[in-house]
Amino acid sequence: MLMYAASDHTHSQLVNRRIGPMPRYFFNLDDNPDDPDLEGTVVPDLAAARTEALHYAGEIIAYAKPELVMRGEPFRMRVTDECGNEVVVLEIHDKAASAFVPRRS
Repeated sequence: MLMYAASDHTHSQLVNRRIGPMPRYFFNLDDNPDDPDLEGTVVPDLAAARTEALHYAGEIIAYAKPELVMRGEPFRMRVTDECGNEVVVLEIHDKAASAFVPRRS
């Protein structure tokens, strides 16, 4: 718990001066352009946004889109900041799967 000495400043002024508002990042998938992340996620900084992107991508691949990667198609997540600047791009693909060509009988 943070403790502040009594002063003429309110608690919220001290917090805002000390850490400022936390930034919001948006996590979007290239294969799902019709469902953009309009809400975003508030995290302390870019490093936390990267970590969140890795966790989120892992969950999506493991539970919703494993066949996408196993077929050799790239899974791509783009993270943008509040100004729309692309700050993280994750691309995951299985090179072995893309090199595999099934034989036709």
